[in-house]
Amino acid sequence: MNNELRAQTVVRTQDPRGVFAKVAFIATLGALLLLLLLPNGAVLANPIDHADADGDGIVDAQEQVLSLNQNQADTDNDGYSDLEELARHSEPKMSQSTPLPSTLDLALTARGDSNRLVVVFAIYLGDLQPADINLSMGVLLGNRMGDIPPWYFMRDAWMTTVPGNAPGTSLMVVETCLPPNFVHALGNVSLYGVLEDAQTGTALAADVVDLGSQSGVIFMRATPPIRSIHAQVGGIGGSGGGSQPLSGSVYLPIPPGGDGDIPMSWIPGEVCYQKTQVVGAGGGIITHEVVEAECRDGWDAYCKTDCASSVGSTYDTLDPAVLVGG
Repeated sequence: MNNELRAQTVVRTQDPRGVFAKVAFIATLGALLLLLLLPNGAVLANPIDHADADGDGIVDAQEQVLSLNQNQADTDNDGYSDLEELARHSEPKMSQSTPLPSTLDLALTARGDSNRLVVVFAIYLGDLQPADINLSMGVLLGNRMGDIPPWYFMRDAWMTTVPGNAPGTSLMVVETCLPPNFVHALGNVSLYGVLEDAQTGTALAADVVDLGSQSGVIFMRATPPIRSIHAQVGGIGGSGGGSQPLSGSVYLPIPPGGDGDIPMSWIPGEVCYQKTQVVGAGGGIITHEVVEAECRDGWDAYCKTDCASSVGSTYDTLDPAVLVGG
């Protein structure tokens, strides 16, 4: 691992409720660290394949998850590479969507690969160097946040850098692996990443990736426009006809063991799309309620057969703005 990229541990907790709550949080965080250290059963993990046919910095396996063109660095031909659009939060498959001005940015995504969960940090450095930033990583546990020690998530991390669109700018990708049992045990997980100024420790950029486990399958909660093959408008939240970005989110399966981990009853070529509404917010934690759900086709994915039964369920996500003082 390039030693120019440093990570530091910053303890972040919210909503203090006295000594008993603190003890419970420490115990939960300790159990989390134990899960991270335990081997993943008897399954032997193979080396991660970092093949990148188009050289854009996003490996082929991740581009497949994101439904991007593995042989074209700029899928939508808008002048920005897929990696730059991912890192700067524009849509790599929509030419009318290009990055807003920024000096530093971060996006998180994930995939299952070689019996492991791979978490991907896509970083827009601008004119900074890797040595100018620190990278930290953590997890939302209930209503509290706890950092994953950098000695753990950086120990086998893989990194690459590529030039940005503007002269003198660059991007960096950092990939780290977690055992699938980590997600299976917790059920729903919000993992966060924070970029900090190496000199002052000030948080400069942050992002969150939401993961979950159901029927033994790990999934990523994704925003439809970036990953759908086409935008289907009829049905939930749509009036039919035309084309427009979907609202809500989808369950995107990312099984660490490959498609063989998908239950045979799940529907191929479709995905579980959920329309949600915010029913609560506090301390940077946002609670969503699923108000409508259905399987939608046009995806290189699978839809769980009980998709519609998720109506009425709730889940929490972490607002990245709280990590940078927003």
